[in-house]
Amino acid sequence: MYLRGLLLSLALVSSIGMQNLFVFNNAINQPLKRAWPVTVLVWFVDTALTLAAFFGMGTIISAHELFKLIIMFVGGLLVIWIGFGILRSAASFKLESANTPLPMKKSLVNAWVVTWANPQAIIDTSLMFGALRGTLTDSEVTRHLSPG
Repeated sequence: MYLRGLLLSLALVSSIGMQNLFVFNNAINQPLKRAWPVTVLVWFVDTALTLAAFFGMGTIISAHELFKLIIMFVGGLLVIWIGFGILRSAASFKLESANTPLPMKKSLVNAWVVTWANPQAIIDTSLMFGALRGTLTDSEVTRHLSPG
């Protein structure tokens, strides 16, 4: 069970998606002491999304077509907006301004948005971990969650 979850996680994060681009862009444009907290937050937010997907978000999204359409539409608009923001910042990037800190609040909000408002992340995570959860009985899930 552990190996299956580990392999699914590696497959999920190996592609260059919005989260990875956000972390790379943040690391390039921020001092290390400001880039680390954002990177750690992205990891926590992604872990929360993975747990939500494993414990039923995929089922909820599949059961409500309107909810799925809203997530895809709003999330798609947010991903496009973030992408344009990255392109604008790349066009105006100057090497000497690389250490201009982005406000921490904005960095943290963006870290949440690139995960929870990203339809690709939601769909991929829900499909992969929802499918994994679907192969397990309730007793298998609780046995793997309990300590010891």
